[in-house]
Amino acid sequence: MENKRKRERSFEYLEKSILIEIVTEHFAVIESKKTDGLSIKLKNAEWQKIAEKFAAASSTYPRDSHSLKTLWENLKRKAKVAMAIEADNNYGTGGGKAMKSVADPIVDVVVGLIGKKGVSRRPALTTTLQSETFLEAKKLSLDASSRDAGEEHKLQMKILRLRVEQEAEKLKQEKMKTEILKLQFQRESGTEWVFDDNNEADNTD
Repeated sequence: MENKRKRERSFEYLEKSILIEIVTEHFAVIESKKTDGLSIKLKNAEWQKIAEKFAAASSTYPRDSHSLKTLWENLKRKAKVAMAIEADNNYGTGGGKAMKSVADPIVDVVVGLIGKKGVSRRPALTTTLQSETFLEAKKLSLDASSRDAGEEHKLQMKILRLRVEQEAEKLKQEKMKTEILKLQFQRESGTEWVFDDNNEADNTD
């Protein structure tokens, strides 16, 4: 089972964005600090709901609640690293403007979510930024689809050209067979066999 999960297909940018949108709605439950039996059951049930919503929103690749939860934990880890770097930069420059440490907008959204709990001085990102991130991911996905459509068109055209060439070759072979038959007939009968365009034969002395 462990080896099977290691071979699981990597998450695409759009999939990550969709997950963040859904997690935002269930954040209070799945990020609860309670660890009693009832709370764990509630969290597991919430992740199952997240998986169902994800399946309805994304048709890229089937994902279960375990893989989605693992992705979320990985994104949180990256966000915490980014916040730690930013905090160090702020302290190191006397509270001045910190250098940008994260170029991934998905991680920035996660920073905004977990930053609400006071982990970092970075202000929580707004829903508008989350929506912009989702739209950006959607655009990247559409661009990729367009490229795929272009490649598909090129492939179809190549197949069509090959078929035309194949038909031309067949016609050429048929003409060669006709010429061979013509020569054989002339040699055996001593008469000339003339073929017109309608494949009709005329015998002349």
